[in-house]
Amino acid sequence: MNLYDEFGWLDMPKILGRPYNFSIICHGRGTGKTYGAVKWTLDNKIPHIYLRRTGPQIDQITRRPEFNPYYKLDPLVCFGKGDGLRAIYHGEQEGDKIIPSGAPLGYVAALSKVANMRGFSGEFIDFIFYDEFIRKKQEKRFPGEDDAFLDFYESVAHNREIEGKGPLRCLLAANSDNMANEIFLRLRLVTIAERMRKTGAEVYEDNKRSLALYIPHNSPISEKKKDTALYKLLGTGDSYAEMSTENEFNKEDFDNVRSLSL
Repeated sequence: MNLYDEFGWLDMPKILGRPYNFSIICHGRGTGKTYGAVKWTLDNKIPHIYLRRTGPQIDQITRRPEFNPYYKLDPLVCFGKGDGLRAIYHGEQEGDKIIPSGAPLGYVAALSKVANMRGFSGEFIDFIFYDEFIRKKQEKRFPGEDDAFLDFYESVAHNREIEGKGPLRCLLAANSDNMANEIFLRLRLVTIAERMRKTGAEVYEDNKRSLALYIPHNSPISEKKKDTALYKLLGTGDSYAEMSTENEFNKEDFDNVRSLSL
């Protein structure tokens, strides 16, 4: 399967058009994960939740247009008020302010703030995009991140499948810098991701769980990034450069990975 479009970016419409309820993409930086996923939701008018790990991350994207993943697609996008789910609107310019207009395009939320949300029916939501789900080494973890994600998904999905509606679909995307992350451990993907790293496989499919894992190793954009200033500065063998352009996981993740006899 070719994961890239004609310009070398990740082909998010093709990836999200596949019949999996859960899609996970781990890849280097700046290869089109976030932009492509957000564009797909807006182009197809899909009611969705854009999810990040922490409150400060959501505060950043809702207060500063330059950090807003919707800005390139819609410079007039703006956000409603709230400490949990905050609605996303196409706004109207009034003086120096952008005022929400019309029905919400979707919602943004921080997992750390909405993990214990109860009594919420997300029957109007069809898609969760959990962006940057892998914690950076310099970021603090919060207890039970994997359970928090499962709780949130269950709260939004509620009983939709029992009531005859389709499953709530979910995309998780992050840079490939920590294989031993909470989601990979919970979903038993660490060994699978390690095998993909060794063999160069870009796609893993589990039809029984309706799960697809993508670890793109052959990104044309990553190849082009090697000739940009930062990666020339770092040179070959640098762990940050390998994560960003070679799609290598942090080598520390493999220190305790080995086969053992049962």
